[in-house]
Amino acid sequence: MNKYSPNFTILMANDDRSVHLLVEEALQEIRLAVQIFFVNNGEELLDYLYSCGDDANLTNLPTPHLILLDLNMPKLNGKEVLTQLKSNSSNWRHIPIVIFTTSHQEGDIRDCYNLGANSFIVKPMTFDRLVTIMNDLFNYWFKIVSLPPGI
Repeated sequence: MNKYSPNFTILMANDDRSVHLLVEEALQEIRLAVQIFFVNNGEELLDYLYSCGDDANLTNLPTPHLILLDLNMPKLNGKEVLTQLKSNSSNWRHIPIVIFTTSHQEGDIRDCYNLGANSFIVKPMTFDRLVTIMNDLFNYWFKIVSLPPGI
């Protein structure tokens, strides 16, 4: 993605490939040492996580330090994935999950926080605002916050 050695890994679940491209371009513009992986729905997100866990196959996927999760996706939607990842039986509940969606409905915001989301961001309407949000996310989650050991 960029010319710098990535220190952090982000996993983004969003079914809109144009969003993938815009986020990747925004991260390139601010030249962050981040490796980002994209999946298209909740099932692919869970497949990714279980491929980098204890039962990992030969793909050697890195465990994400942060998950960006859209709400409106086919197969498993964002709330369903959030419920699975933040459940008591989950191996993944320690990974911060930021909801990154077009929804600004109060019910969605409340539901996501009740299910264990760490943040809720409405997707910006402009590329410049996206760049600012990506930079702020990086600074907050990877420079200010202390993440649990092992991720």
